[in-house]
Amino acid sequence: MTIREATKDDLEPLRELYAEFHSFHVQGVPEYLRLPLPGETDPEEFDRAIERLFDSDEATLLIAEADGRPVGFAEVYLDPANESPFVVPRRSAKLQSLLVTKASRGTGLGGALIDGVERWAIARGAEEIRARTWEFPGDPLAFYASRGYTTLSRELVRPLLPHK
Repeated sequence: MTIREATKDDLEPLRELYAEFHSFHVQGVPEYLRLPLPGETDPEEFDRAIERLFDSDEATLLIAEADGRPVGFAEVYLDPANESPFVVPRRSAKLQSLLVTKASRGTGLGGALIDGVERWAIARGAEEIRARTWEFPGDPLAFYASRGYTTLSRELVRPLLPHK
């Protein structure tokens, strides 16, 4: 098991990992997320977005490997400190996305990715990690709680009209 920063050589496996990540969430909250129809996405746009992470000092993309093949990833960004006089300033890192493939869950790779994200963030002066996640049966909340993450705020939703 290895955790390392992603490189341009990882674009193809990253496409597959992000597709699994999105499919997992579509299954959990199909009333909010969907799979794109053929032709609705531009693979080159995806590649450009990922390649920007490779060159950024404010973000990184970590890969989890098992038996020499990518089986997970974590995408993290540094957030600027909020400079409002009404908020205690703090440097945060935002865990945007984290996935370990279904076949590799329960092997410790998720925890290893979190450890890598936290080391990366601490080295850049972050005082905390923030992560947002959808809530649904089978969601990763228990995983995050087992790593010491707690709820800071909640977004509540109340439908007003039936969705079309």
